[in-house]
Amino acid sequence: MKKIKNIVLVLSMLTLSVSLFGCADNGSETSDSKIKLYDDSNSYSNPNDKFSETNAPGVKTEGKMNEKTTFKDCDVNLTKVVLLGQLSENTNCYAAVFEITNNSNEDLEISALADFTVQIDGGNINSGRSMESEAMASEKLPDIEVMTTTIKSKETATGYITFKNPRDWKTLKISYVPEYDESKSNDAVVYNITPDMITES
Repeated sequence: MKKIKNIVLVLSMLTLSVSLFGCADNGSETSDSKIKLYDDSNSYSNPNDKFSETNAPGVKTEGKMNEKTTFKDCDVNLTKVVLLGQLSENTNCYAAVFEITNNSNEDLEISALADFTVQIDGGNINSGRSMESEAMASEKLPDIEVMTTTIKSKETATGYITFKNPRDWKTLKISYVPEYDESKSNDAVVYNITPDMITES
């Protein structure tokens, strides 16, 4: 009786093994049907790093402060970069004031958070919004609002982006990068700013 139970157990295990092997092998005749867990041909790129060499940054148009730059369907003008105040012993808050004219026949959506970047001394690239700086900007620039708005066709909007950075910085790269998306163009207007270009509010 014990022998029969052992034979039945062995046969059951063999049957289970064959069925599992058949399922695993079923549909594996073509390479297309296999699941790829990792494809090393696709390297990771940080979506916030809009100007990294690996991220195909598109065409960069150099902008000059207080000069209109025609870019896509608009005119972009960085009118000033303002020192708002000291946040801590080592950090200052700033605002960059832009005038943008919509030359297209459609509304133009502008977002300080999504369409602008600030890079300090070639380091990390940050968005154009700092909550601490915005709190100061509302006092120092009471007649201007954050550059998050809809610009109607043929109209001009004035607004600021904000950022904070170490007090001993040497170069800033402030960029307008509209509609950033991996599937779209990363073209940008880029302004290179040095400390002597900063104004008091």
